[in-house]
Amino acid sequence: MAVILGKIRDLTGLLKFAKTPGRGGVLAIQNYHVFFPSGGDMTRSVNGALVVAIAAFLAVLLLPEAGFTQEATSQADPVVEASTPEAEVTPEAEAQPPAADATVEPAGEPAVDPEEQPADEPTSDEPAVQPADEPTTDQPPVQALTDEGTADSEAEADPEALTDEIPEEGLVAKEPKPSKLKLDGYYWVHFGMTSGFAMDETGARDGLNKILDHRLRIRPTLAVSKSVDIVANVDILAGQLAGDTTNASADILLVPRHEKRFTSRSTLRELYLEWHAPVGNLRVGQMHSHWGLGLVANNGEDDLEAFADSMLGDRVERVQWTMKPGAFFDDSLFAKNLYLSLAADLVFSDDHASLIDGDLAWQGVGALYWNGNVIEEKYDMFTGVYIAYRNQKYANKDRLEVMAFDAFTSHSVALGSAGVRLNVAAEGALQVGKTDAFLGERAKKGVDVLAWGLAARAEVEVPKYRIIPGLELGLASGDADREDGLSRAFSFDPDYKVGMILFPELLGRTTAWSAHRVTDPSLQGRPSKGYDLAITNGAVTNAFYLYPRIKITAAKGLDIRVAFLWARALAYVSDPFNSNITLGGYPVGYRGGKPSKDIGYEIDAGISYTTPKVWGPFAFRIGLQGGLARPGAAFNDAFGDSLGSIYKIRALLDLTF
Repeated sequence: MAVILGKIRDLTGLLKFAKTPGRGGVLAIQNYHVFFPSGGDMTRSVNGALVVAIAAFLAVLLLPEAGFTQEATSQADPVVEASTPEAEVTPEAEAQPPAADATVEPAGEPAVDPEEQPADEPTSDEPAVQPADEPTTDQPPVQALTDEGTADSEAEADPEALTDEIPEEGLVAKEPKPSKLKLDGYYWVHFGMTSGFAMDETGARDGLNKILDHRLRIRPTLAVSKSVDIVANVDILAGQLAGDTTNASADILLVPRHEKRFTSRSTLRELYLEWHAPVGNLRVGQMHSHWGLGLVANNGEDDLEAFADSMLGDRVERVQWTMKPGAFFDDSLFAKNLYLSLAADLVFSDDHASLIDGDLAWQGVGALYWNGNVIEEKYDMFTGVYIAYRNQKYANKDRLEVMAFDAFTSHSVALGSAGVRLNVAAEGALQVGKTDAFLGERAKKGVDVLAWGLAARAEVEVPKYRIIPGLELGLASGDADREDGLSRAFSFDPDYKVGMILFPELLGRTTAWSAHRVTDPSLQGRPSKGYDLAITNGAVTNAFYLYPRIKITAAKGLDIRVAFLWARALAYVSDPFNSNITLGGYPVGYRGGKPSKDIGYEIDAGISYTTPKVWGPFAFRIGLQGGLARPGAAFNDAFGDSLGSIYKIRALLDLTF
């Protein structure tokens, strides 16, 4: 054991130099994460050889001594995840100014071993709303104490499960088995091809038509004693293997596409120590920040239910304490399932800050939530509130000070005796504060922040017919007047995926192109400070959308998904470049057309097959997805002509273990 601990200390020293994506927009205050600066070129890109060395270290040195145990993990989180934030995210939500980091962990892990699930319950397709008692993706803003308080519990096996519940029989958590290493993860290769479309009135395009990405992620958990675990999460290999590239806004995008590199996104995601104390649960180190559905705080884990890949994830350097305050005075059902979680964060990386790039963001986070069975095997519930205070100083000396208030609730109710279940979840967030990262024509010293957003999901599991119909709706406030002293635009976390084309491709790439044009040295004028904050990075912002969908399990492991997305803006969609530079402030669309609120609609479909275990703990998942979008009037040209249809095709190959 002493040898293992010594190796762990050496490993933690090496891992601190891993890098994550740079800072994103500030205006739509969403997520906040903390990263450790490494200095020099090491801080600008991840050293692929270093990450590979870390993987080899874990495999060669730890496995023989710790007793290796494989565990298949589900890549897809339920449509509505428990309100427990990522393992380390709980407190982070508080620190999110523009958009507090609060979400239900997205379906980010590889599909669960198909052999372990009934035929009517696909391995990687969890219900839209995870029961409150399932800590995998439904963890409160502040990690709750696990029922078993050990690395062996399902909640702990998921490094991002923030809710480690205290055992029902009392405050003293059960001790995990010592000297045991659990390891799960996945490797995927995903190909995407999108039809080209005009991004401005000249018909210019960014050229991103074909992209081939890959990712190898491992999540080891080592029980070093009866009450202490060390949890890690590492992207060993991650980047763009082949395809098209563009320099458009490469210096300000969260996920730039200016180069093809095997390890451009390789990084250390989590490395923290967890102590299961008799009266609570303590976590210290770098971890994800996640709360509720993930509108504000999102761990960035892959979601098998989504039609797009998660690329980021909020990360913070955190000290977090979670306990059951009522258990000291009462042994009632309410007291045993009431959790209080407090955390202090230094944001390592999220959509608004990057410690490596020089942004310094501090957060204080708190969450109070109830998570448990209202009626055994009949009704599970998770309900809580999350508050975060964030004080940030950007590398350029701009300031951001925001309070985020986030409420999340999820319910899973059995209907009858045929296994039918209704899953419902909803999250709403409000951001209040001020920043001088954005200046308006009538706000020369900065702006106040007042933005809000919400999302709700409902689905019905019908095992007899192997179908799960569902409906999601969302709202993100917009800003009809960008030049006054109030910023009203709310943006969902970029890793909260809605649809395949409208938000990730059409709006994400068009807004990036507009910001790129502003930097053209031939221009005579210059936009107001903060023009780059108009880039959406593929996130939902200034929109109301309806997103019905259905999943059909045609056979064991074979899933078919169909979805329809309709979206409309709350404030007129306008191009900052044309509006501010070309027309002196008069709003106009991205292609020179009249301002409109009509974003458009799209139809998405996908089919996937997950094999049984083919070799030890390994299983494969292959899939094919396609989408067709019809952009609305917001993308018309000056003559009123529409942009035309846009299609996208995705091919997926995943290996899970």
